[in-house]
Amino acid sequence: DQTSAAERTRRLLRRHMRTRMLTLEEVAGMLAVTPQTLRRRLHEEGQGFQSIKDDLRRDMSIEHLARPQLTLQEIA
Repeated sequence: DQTSAAERTRRLLRRHMRTRMLTLEEVAGMLAVTPQTLRRRLHEEGQGFQSIKDDLRRDMSIEHLARPQLTLQEIA
């Protein structure tokens, strides 16, 4: 897989987001690297694990808010 570590991390987090947010350790395991290696690769790409999670939460919130058929309670 030639995609960046940040993109692979983003894809895994997004795929599991509906059930629960994965930890750095879980994502690293799924990518077959140590948590330290994943952290280092993300840093080399100018990303951080927490900022990727925050960005995904924001993006999902915006997507849900754009759907008028959902109530705020359903979105929350």
